[in-house]
Amino acid sequence: AQQFLIDLSKLLKEFELTLNHKKTRVSKLPIALSKHWVRKLSHYQFQRMKNDDNSEFLNNREVEAFLDSSIELMADENDNSAILNWAIKKISKERMSPNALKLFLDKIHHLVLIYPYLVRLLQEHVFDAFKVKPNHIQPISENLISEGLKSQQYEMVSYGIFFAIHNKFRLKLGGYLDEI
Repeated sequence: AQQFLIDLSKLLKEFELTLNHKKTRVSKLPIALSKHWVRKLSHYQFQRMKNDDNSEFLNNREVEAFLDSSIELMADENDNSAILNWAIKKISKERMSPNALKLFLDKIHHLVLIYPYLVRLLQEHVFDAFKVKPNHIQPISENLISEGLKSQQYEMVSYGIFFAIHNKFRLKLGGYLDEI
């Protein structure tokens, strides 16, 4: 492996290119086929509750525990954004009690403002998956627009507007338009 890197460096010099040593490493084999966090989340066992009709759902504690576990894994893995993406996609396939859904939406609202890359998942894996009503999407959209303008992250602003158009509600922007 070391000789390969030497040979590669020589070849790159012919094209006036260099090897980025910060991004280059030699790893010992064998390596695991899947990452630790993938195994941990894919084997996560939800403790489901049962309704009178025997249908299963997640309660507040279970939703909070899963999201907290996902956030802790993300912190352990150098803020790897793929972890929260994966966790949201996994939990979007579950049924939740009304209180658990409210908790989930509040947590997602908070997380999307901290981690704007999650905004791409909202429509399909949150709003559509849980049939979220427009009056619950509106404050998320307005916060995305406000925070996006403040931080000059215009993708957040675009998504806030997209959610309003797609979910057919009017934005109450107040003074936000003065900032554009």
